[in-house]
Amino acid sequence: MEKVRNDIKKAIIKKDRLSVNYNESFTESNYTNGVSKSCDQIIHYDLRQAFDKLKVHLVALCEQKEAERITEESIKSPGFAETFPNYSISGYAHSSQDGIDGVIIFGTKLLQSGATVDLSIWTALSDSNYPYFEDLSLDIQACDWEVSEYLFSEKWGIKQEMLDFEVDEPKEAEEKPKKRGRRKREEATSTIDIYA
Repeated sequence: MEKVRNDIKKAIIKKDRLSVNYNESFTESNYTNGVSKSCDQIIHYDLRQAFDKLKVHLVALCEQKEAERITEESIKSPGFAETFPNYSISGYAHSSQDGIDGVIIFGTKLLQSGATVDLSIWTALSDSNYPYFEDLSLDIQACDWEVSEYLFSEKWGIKQEMLDFEVDEPKEAEEKPKKRGRRKREEATSTIDIYA
C-alpha cells in the first residue's frame, strides 16, 4: 500500500464544525491531490484549545492594546490565552510570500458596543522580528496535529443527541373500595283522600 502524506493548508472553525483544505501527497506515484472538506462532526475540545492558543499571537501581531500584557513567560503559561475573552480564532492558513513560509491567522475581536472586527495577519514562521515566532511555530504545529487527528483518526467531539432518563412505568390502577354514601332521598309522594 502506498504511503500518503497529508499537509494541512487551511483550517477554519465555524459553528463547532471544521472546514479544511489539505494536500494529499502520494510519494511513490509522485502526485498530489488538493482536498477541500467541510465536516459535519463537531470539533473536539483539544482542537478548540489549540486554536485558542493563537489568540495571543493575533493580539501581539495586530498590535492590539492588550499586547502589552504578553511576555516571554506569560505566552508559555497554560491558560494565558483565556485572558483574552473578547478575541476568538476562526482559523489559520499556511502561506508563503516571496518564498518565505508563513502563516495567516484569522480571528475576530468583540467590541464593547457588541460589534465585531475581523482580524487577519500574515507572519513568517521564522521571523526573528516577532519575539514569539518559536512559540507561534509550535502552536501552529499543535493546530496541524489536532486537525489531522480530527480528519484521519476520528478525534471528534461528543454530540449528545438525546438524554435518556429512567421512566417509571405507570402502575396499573388498583381498584379502590367503593365509597359508602347516602342515597338520594326519594321524595315521598302520598296522596290523601279527602273525600272518603
